[in-house]
Amino acid sequence: MDDSCEPVDQSDDDKVGLKKSEMKKLLECQVCNQIFITPFILHCSHTFCKKCVMEYLRKNKKCPCCEKMIIKPPAHNRHVCLLLESFTPYLSEVETAMLNLRKLEHQQYFEEEFKKFENMVKSAQENGTKFLNIERRWSTEEKRIFRIGLERYEGRELELYCNLTGFSKEFINTSLPPALIIAARNVDAQIPQSSQTGINYDLLRDILRDIMTS
Repeated sequence: MDDSCEPVDQSDDDKVGLKKSEMKKLLECQVCNQIFITPFILHCSHTFCKKCVMEYLRKNKKCPCCEKMIIKPPAHNRHVCLLLESFTPYLSEVETAMLNLRKLEHQQYFEEEFKKFENMVKSAQENGTKFLNIERRWSTEEKRIFRIGLERYEGRELELYCNLTGFSKEFINTSLPPALIIAARNVDAQIPQSSQTGINYDLLRDILRDIMTS
């Protein structure tokens, strides 16, 4: 038998090193190719760093891995967070230092983004206007500003935040198709198509509700 086909005995240290490298590979973001920082999951089940996926989705509407169309905003992947917590103690001092530096960079990035968002809301309140109006077409920058709030809030706070723009359950339930299309484009929602009737407005309303309550 060819010796190259024989199993090779491994020391315990080798096995631990192999398991560590395998686990590290599973916990790497496919956008930056580094260990996840605040893992967020898409509805297609692929996970990325929050910062990586948010920046990616500003220019792209498909998953970086499987290229499926993204119809819902990414959500916090708490399961992967738990895996990270159990894995990071096994990192070397250098790896831990690099990870902490990246965490700080990501934190500063979102703090700066949120400050821009707060300033925009404050300015609108001082002028007695909505800081954005869901029924008006938004610029790329306005879409980016709105998404900062989507990323920051959850539950009831998220719903109240959306209501600041007029993006409410009542709006979704009662608006005519043209207004729903504008709203969907403003929040970067996928517009579902039906082979028989064109746009599926019932499904579009469901997608918009999911964005408000995710």
